[in-house]
Amino acid sequence: MTDDRNQRGDNAPASESSVGDGAAPSPSGFVPPHPGSRKMPRWNSGELIDAPKFVRKHWYATISYNFALGISCCHTLVLNTVLLPRELRPGWFVRIAMALGGIFFFLLGLAATLRELGQI
Repeated sequence: MTDDRNQRGDNAPASESSVGDGAAPSPSGFVPPHPGSRKMPRWNSGELIDAPKFVRKHWYATISYNFALGISCCHTLVLNTVLLPRELRPGWFVRIAMALGGIFFFLLGLAATLRELGQI
């Protein structure tokens, strides 16, 4: 591991690098670290943005994904067992896994919908 003092070209110890490198300390006294090499600029210690608001239309959209996954599992299972030649059809383990996955996601969507409607 190389010494940071030799890379910077000064005789100051590596722990004494502070505000002179272009980063102003925040009101709490926090000085952001270097992202890697000392040749790169320091990170900014500005304020964080507010978290995004989770509105009701996003909630309904995420509930619909459960129904979509359940239906797509069952749809894929039916198409693979009906349209594919017998040599290419999935085995029983894959069929059972697809059926259980479809049932799980459909019931998860149903439970989430009923919960939103206040039924459960």
